[in-house]
Amino acid sequence: MVVRVGASGVCGSDLHGYLGKSRKRVPPLVMGHEVAGTVASVGEAVRDLVTGAAVTVYPLITCGQCAACRRGDTSLCRSRQVIGIDRPGGYADFVAVPRASVVALPPNAVHLFNRNAGGLVRRIAIFGAGSQGVLALHLANVFKPAVLVSVDIVPARLALARRLGATAAINAQTDDAAGRIRELTGGEGVDLAIEAVGSSATRQAAVASVRSGGRVALLGLGEEITPLPAVDIVNREITIRGSYAYTYDDFVRAVELLGAGLVPVDWARPYPLEAGPAVFRQLVTDPGDLIKAVLTPAAE
Repeated sequence: MVVRVGASGVCGSDLHGYLGKSRKRVPPLVMGHEVAGTVASVGEAVRDLVTGAAVTVYPLITCGQCAACRRGDTSLCRSRQVIGIDRPGGYADFVAVPRASVVALPPNAVHLFNRNAGGLVRRIAIFGAGSQGVLALHLANVFKPAVLVSVDIVPARLALARRLGATAAINAQTDDAAGRIRELTGGEGVDLAIEAVGSSATRQAAVASVRSGGRVALLGLGEEITPLPAVDIVNREITIRGSYAYTYDDFVRAVELLGAGLVPVDWARPYPLEAGPAVFRQLVTDPGDLIKAVLTPAAE
């Protein structure tokens, strides 16, 4: 199928490619894996979607046959390909995708909480107030936590986090984030720390901020190797889990949440596709209050 791109979100992982720090995103490549638009054309075997239908694209192309796919963990498919990494993506007027990747409209936050929010979660800290961190904040609010902390280094992003329901916003450049989180929790720490930056400093702070028996979820894809206090992790029985992308079912559920207006995205900003270079420069040099940029091609 060919999808006429209406909007393609700029993911933080694409910024690594822009900076030449991604082994997966290597020129020449059209990036962009967060795509929504309309059906431009379909192959002969596609019978259930027609030209002009509003759709979004699940960016992982999976085999459907391996053990991970059979149990529903499509994000862990051993032979997966990603649109915008392994094949041309959505920073374009049109993108070609398999029918299995296309989800009709009425989408690593639903997956994150499906994996990590079992049991009583009353205190949550989110490291990073970019788009993943903000979406995690939205979903964390579903649990009505007594403590919901946002940690970042950009004042405008921390202000947005407070507006969206964070009970505390900590600037990691001026405060000891883990220390402040322990103060806010009576010295105990949070039940769940979500690391959505990908730096060694924030990963280490996330581990230091959880209570004994607490959980740390790692989303950020920045630095490949981070030293962590293994003895402390063992002694305090801390669980650390990675969270990669999302399954197909996660994606469909996220579409439903957005379609129902349960997750507001008024903080995302659209830009014409030709403004892409300037938008990328701003995001890596001085993002200010720009949390999520969405590129909008003007295809005829």
